[in-house]
Amino acid sequence: MRCTCGQEIQANWTYCPYCGENIGVEIITPSKAGSKKRIGLLSKDYYVRMSAIKKASPRAYESWTPEEEQKLINLYKEGVTIKEIAEKLQRQKGAVTSRLKKIGER
Repeated sequence: MRCTCGQEIQANWTYCPYCGENIGVEIITPSKAGSKKRIGLLSKDYYVRMSAIKKASPRAYESWTPEEEQKLINLYKEGVTIKEIAEKLQRQKGAVTSRLKKIGER
């Protein structure tokens, strides 16, 4: 599928991240009663927000590597703050605290 700007886009996208055009496809999910429930359009705000997050934290929403986990543990045990760890690992603060809890360090 192509947007009017000429870029190749996925059929399930409701917004072109290249030019900003709203494609106008509504996301529909089945409700408990079997009728369709409209949950709305993805908006430009989503892509703007994700772009800002990835700019500030390039590794945001990416899988943790074993090396990153080890570095996380070492930094945490050295007493480095969550904020500083997040900056060093290019992650969000919430991701750092969540990962520490998941691996049993916090």
